[in-house]
Order: sequence, then structure tokens, then C-alpha cells
Amino acid sequence: MFPSRFASRPLGCPLPRQGWRLLLALAAAGPPAWAQAPLPRVEVTGSALRQIDGESTVPLTVLHADSLRRQGVSTLEQALARLAANQSATVLSSVIGGASGGASFADLRGLGADKTLVLLNGRRLANQAVDGGAVDLNMIPFALIDRIEVLRDGASALYGSEAIGGVINLITREDVGDTLELSVEQPQRAGGRSREANASLGFGDLAGRGFSASVAAGLRQTTAIRSGQRRFGARGVIPERGVDYSSFYTNPANYSQTQGGDTFYAHPLAPDCAAAGFSGDGTSCYFDTVRDTDLSPRSESQFLHAEARLRLPGAMTLKLEQLLSRHLVRQTLAGTPLASGDGFLPVAPGTAFYPGQGGVPAPDGFVLDPSLPVDTYWRAPGQRQIAADNRQGRWVAELAGAVGAWEMRQGLSLQLGRVHEQLRGGAYDEAALAAGVNSGLLNPFGAQTPAGLALLREAEVRGTLQRARGRVLGLDSQWRRELAWPGLARPAGLALGGELRHEDYAIEVVDAVAGRVPTQGLDPAGDVQSSRRAGALWGELQLPLAADLELNLALRHDQVGQVGGQTSPKLALRWQARRDALLRASVGRGFRAPTLYELNQPGFATFSAAPLDDPLRCPGGTPVDGADPARVCGRQFVEQGGGRKSLRPERAEQASLGLVLQAGPRASLSADLWAVRIRDVIVTPSAAAVLQNAAANEALILRDAAGDIESIDTRLFNASEIRSQGLDLGAQWQPQLPLPGRLELALQGTQVFSHTLRGGLVAGTEERVGRHGSQGPIFRWQHSLSASYALGPWRATLAQRFRSGYRDENGALIDPAFHGRVASYSVWDLGLAWSPQPSLQLLAVLRNAFDRDPPFSNQSSQFQTGYDARYTDATGRALGLRLVWTPQ
Repeated sequence: MFPSRFASRPLGCPLPRQGWRLLLALAAAGPPAWAQAPLPRVEVTGSALRQIDGESTVPLTVLHADSLRRQGVSTLEQALARLAANQSATVLSSVIGGASGGASFADLRGLGADKTLVLLNGRRLANQAVDGGAVDLNMIPFALIDRIEVLRDGASALYGSEAIGGVINLITREDVGDTLELSVEQPQRAGGRSREANASLGFGDLAGRGFSASVAAGLRQTTAIRSGQRRFGARGVIPERGVDYSSFYTNPANYSQTQGGDTFYAHPLAPDCAAAGFSGDGTSCYFDTVRDTDLSPRSESQFLHAEARLRLPGAMTLKLEQLLSRHLVRQTLAGTPLASGDGFLPVAPGTAFYPGQGGVPAPDGFVLDPSLPVDTYWRAPGQRQIAADNRQGRWVAELAGAVGAWEMRQGLSLQLGRVHEQLRGGAYDEAALAAGVNSGLLNPFGAQTPAGLALLREAEVRGTLQRARGRVLGLDSQWRRELAWPGLARPAGLALGGELRHEDYAIEVVDAVAGRVPTQGLDPAGDVQSSRRAGALWGELQLPLAADLELNLALRHDQVGQVGGQTSPKLALRWQARRDALLRASVGRGFRAPTLYELNQPGFATFSAAPLDDPLRCPGGTPVDGADPARVCGRQFVEQGGGRKSLRPERAEQASLGLVLQAGPRASLSADLWAVRIRDVIVTPSAAAVLQNAAANEALILRDAAGDIESIDTRLFNASEIRSQGLDLGAQWQPQLPLPGRLELALQGTQVFSHTLRGGLVAGTEERVGRHGSQGPIFRWQHSLSASYALGPWRATLAQRFRSGYRDENGALIDPAFHGRVASYSVWDLGLAWSPQPSLQLLAVLRNAFDRDPPFSNQSSQFQTGYDARYTDATGRALGLRLVWTPQ
């Protein structure tokens, strides 16, 4: 009665020398010679054993790519945005002003992207090279995907590290034939247009001729969305909402002079500050940097995939697979704030552009002391152009078949990834500009002389800032069979296996570039290279205790270099008391090993994402007596980040309880309660999070002799505990209609009851459900709802994505009078497909059919302002057209 589901299963983690020998012996010699003919079963993600029914002991969600394409989905990021259990906080737009390298990460349960394991055809994917923390979904072309299987349960007992929040298994298409696919999507407003072309060729016949092969390639391009192209993200100064994220670093520059114990401020355009993007307070001017910052970057993706299968003697099959992909992301940001170690650039007395001479007006509010310098707060002219060039290769050789009563699979894989972060324009040698300002060659207050323009051209810095590289070599072995044991209702299932990996990651900071632009936050001495071996042995036993009762036991032991051994058990129970009702439950333990970067990353310095107030020296935005407002109020403080070699693994316990009901042949309902607890969580603090709870985090706030903040320690450390509980709901219904055609309705939703943080940056216990908190919000309710109606060659689809509202960040710079909530976010997509003949399909999709803007948010965690780009889509209403031609 339950639908059949197929999936693959990975193998995963490290061992000392004895483990390597044992795994190699297992792969070479094969299993013990027990004999029992296997029954025909299907395999599901979350178990190494084949199941009689598609509904296994663990909760599984299957997203079919064809259905997603009819909703306008063309990337894995878009696909997983329709998964109710996913709460991703790193998306493509996160690259704006950030260090994500243009990645998109999955994040099941909102536990962290590094606690969701992503597989491709059952094998672990290498994490992105920038920090080694999670798999970049943008490196996997959605055009290759047949379906996405999501295990919504902890699974370290089978998959090892990172499988705490769950497992996402990406299944590629099999037996790919000749296909040409062209698509374009045009938003109603400017920016965000995408174009895509994919083609594949297939030849051979594995069953008939003993071999088959296919080649596929594709290209996708998306234009940037500029801030001025969307009203909801066009301003960083929104007085009617209490938002003012403008910067004191302007072009022309603010300046100050300290005379005795008093500091005076001025700006050439004050008091009116009548220039685009400027505002003032009477003496100084402020610049709205959002005007010069992208909402979404320009991106380009390419891929080449090749696969060959060869039938060998003895019922064996050899599979060879290669995937090459590239993702290039370009972002535009406001010019760099220029500052020496003191936070300003001095202009020496008597130089050409000292205020009061050289065309620069003298200040109105005070009299300059011509014997003293003035301190300028200057922003480099123009806009910065930064690119992240991501490339990845994956090669797999797999041997599968039957050896006696055993079904086996052996795999050898190599994955190479690299990310180059590049300056493409608008960045300058900051020491050269500081010298030019001090000497009077550069004018920070207005137009440049020819000599100043020549210096700017000479000082512009282009090239690669840093290179990140990752390499993972893996060997996996899996054996499974059935065993006839006395007293069991049917044969038991046994699976044994193991995995070995060699991980090698490196980051090289290019001194000749990064050393000239220190505000990019890269330490020229910050190179890191590290490697380790990881290995695991695991076993799974499926015991049918009665005709309607099945017990599943799994145990895995991992040895991870620099971390040590971890043992992960899991017990699952499946009871099908009636043909139309199934009860399932599971308990288990899991872990996440610190990445090589978390352990070995050297220290670095950068600026906070948004201007912040020192809660001690500028409480509520008002400086205390004797404090310099420019140093304590509305300042982008220096963050001192980096790794820590003493980090311990994160440890987790999980439990789930679920019920599946079948209401006749046309309707089914599932409900799964889940709970997870994670201890020793590795925390990456931000300056904003530290200052929000300054009393508890005073040890992380480093002050100078005057008491002003010198920097904030944002290095990693084991500090927190996470507890989360919730309910997953799923429903499918095919109502009988008095009309021709077929209607299908589907719902998947997740309700989070509680998601708490304790320890680390948090004083006491912080509840994240329905509120922003120190690490972003957890949505209380998310769902995806779809209706599909098929009639002859036509198929219409209506789909909704919904996220509930939450209490806003309401940070320190927001007056309490403006504290509020972020409204719920609901987007409807409408699709119409037509297949006039089997070889041709035409598809039109209206995404965000009602043109719903993202709800307002006063968040300061991202460079985009006025909304939260992590959880919404800035594209707006967009019409997409797709043509798929499959010659017969």
C-alpha cells in the first residue's frame, strides 16, 4: 500500500593502520560463505539494507526533479527552499560582503549547515574548499538530478560525521538519452534575468550490448540585482522604520581635529549634506553604502558530466563517472573605508588640501589649529568588484554485483575543489592612499588633480586575494545479504562496510594583493595547509521479530585524524499493525568532527558587517562623558577571527516517533515527532552577537588603555548546547474528479516547538523559534503546498512556499520604539506544461505570481538592508520559459 522509493546509501569516515588493513581485506576477500537467496527489495536512503516497503523505519522525503521544474526550479538552492525541514542561512546572496565564496548550503532543522550531510548517488560529497564546513550546492547542476531524497533523522550510525540534522541524497538520472534543454527567466523588474542551456548524449545498452555511456554539459547565467532595482532593498537609511546603517566614512570625507580635550567634526557638505545617498547631523555627513551594494550577485555556472557502465563476467558491473563544474560569482560593494590603525587618515598641516586651502572650505563650527593635522574618515572612490571562482572535479569508479549470497559494492573516489577570491576593480593599496592623503597629493574632500588621478590608477589593486583548495580521496566497501535465522518471521538483513578517506585542505593568501588591502580581512601570513586520514567500520542488522514488527540496529565507529575515535549507535523500530497504518521510532547518537580549517585556521582581522555601538562607552547610541563618538558609536569594529586546535567534536543525541496512515489507494498522511540535542557546539561569534550580550562576553571584548574597543575576539570555541524539537507533517491526495484528467495534492510542513541555545555567547537559555536571536531566526512553521492537474498533453501546477513570521533582530542601533516583527512570507508559483509529442515539452512558469516583496527586517547581519536576503528571494515576479527536446 505504501509507495516504493529507491535511493542509494553512502559510506563514510577514518581508521588507524589496522582499520585500513581490515577494510582492504574486506574488499578483496569478500564476505563469509553463508548462503541464502536474497528477496527482491528496494533500497532507501537511511539504510544499507533493502526494504520490502518504501516506508522504512526512518522518515524520508522525496523531491522529484520533474515536479520541481514545473514549479520553476532550476538550482538546488531553489529546490531545497521548498523543503519544509530545511532552514538554510547561507544562500547565494550571502556572498555580498561575506566570505561564503558564493556557496549555498543546506541546513536541516536549522542546526547549522555543517550538521547536514550531502551525498551524490549515495557517496559523500567533498565540502567547499573555503572553510571545509559544508557542501556547496551550487557546484551540483540541477539539470543532472532525478530526485532528492532527504532523511529527516540523525544518521551518524551509518554515515558518520555531519549526519546530525539529517542526510540529503542527490540521485542523478540514469540511462540518459539525447536531450536538448533551453530555458530563460525574465523578472518583471530589471536585474536577476537567467538563461540556461543543457544537452546530453547517450549511447549503448547495458542489458543488450553490455555497455552504456552518456555525456552531458550545461551553462547557466544570471545577472545581478542592484539595490536600486528593488524598492525594499534600495536604502540603508529608513527613518520611518528606525533604521540608519549609514557610514561615517564618506567621499568627500568627514574630518576632525582634537584641540586639548575637545574633538571637533566637520564635512565639506555640512550641514545640508546635499548629495546622493548622504544625510547629516549638522556637523558631519553620513553615506548610505547600500546604494552601491548588490542585493544578489551576477553568477555563471558550467558543468560537464560523463558516465560509462560496463557489464563484466560474474554478474558484475563497472561504473565510471566524472563531474566537472565551475561556478563564478561576481559582487559589487561600496568603496572601502580607508583607515590606518587609528581609524582615520591624517592630513598634514600646510599641505595642498588641508581645510581652508586648495579649494577645501574651512569648517564653520570651529576654528582649525593650523599647526595640527586633521583626521579624515574617507571612503575610497568608486565601487569594489569582487569575484569568487569555484571549480570542482569528482571522479568515481564503482564495482557492484553479487558474490555468492552477498550483494556488494566497492568504490574509489577522488574529489578536487578550489576557490579563488579575486579583486576585479575598485580596491586600492591602502598604505599608498594614506601616504597620498597625508602628503597632499590626494584630495579626500573633492575632485582629484591629474597627479591624484594618476596615483589612484597606480594604487588600484587587482588580482587573486586568496586561493583555497580541497582534496578528498576515498575508498568505500559495502556488503549485504539475507540470513535465515530460526524464530524470525522472515529472513534477517545484514550489511557490513567501511570507508577510508584522506582529506587535504589548504588556503594560500596572496601577499602581493591581500597585503595591500588590509580591510579585506585577510592576513598575508594566514596560509594554512593541513591533512588527515579518516576511516570507519559499520554494521547494520535488520530483524523481523514478527510479521508486522521489524527492529533495525546500526553501529559505526569512526577514527578521525586530530580528533580521535567516535562510536555512533542507532536503534529503529517499525510496526505495521495494519496494512494501512505504520508506526516507526528511532533513537541514536551522532557527532560532527571539527573541520581542518576550524582546527588550523590562522588568525585574521576584518570589520563587523554593520556599524555598532559600544554598549559600555555608547549605551543606547549616546556616548558617555569623555568618549570620542567616532570611536565608540556607530563604528565597524575590528573582528579578530581564526581557528583553535583544541576544538572537540560536537556530540548529539536524537529521537523520532512517527505514524503513517494510508486512506485508501488515493490518500496518505504522515506525522513524525523529532528531537535532537547537540553538546559542545562550535561557535563562530560575530561582533554584533558579542556586543548584544556584552556583560557575559566581556572576555571577548579587547579594550585599549582609554577603555575603547580595540578589537573583538571572534575565534572559534566549543561553547554551546542546542536543543530542538518539532513535528513533520506530510500528506498526499488524489481526489476522484467528475471531470477527465488527474488532480494531485501534496503538502509537507514542519512545526518547530522549541529550538534553544545555551552557553557560549548566550546568557542563560535563548529560544530561537519565532525570534531572530543571536544566530538568526528559526521559523515556527514552514510548508510547501502543491496542486497538479494533468489532462492529455497538458499539465498545470500551482505551488506555495510559506514561512511564518518572527520577532526581528531589533539590534542595538534600533530605537526600542521601532522594535517589531518580520511578517510571514508566502510565495505562489504557477506552471503550465505542454507535450504535443513524446519528444517535445514546453513549459511556462510564473514564479512569485503575486509579486510578493520580502517582508521588512531591520537585521544588520547581512550587507543587504531592509529585508533578510538569507530567507527570501529578491527576484520578484518572473516569467520562465523552458523547452525540452528528446529526439526519438
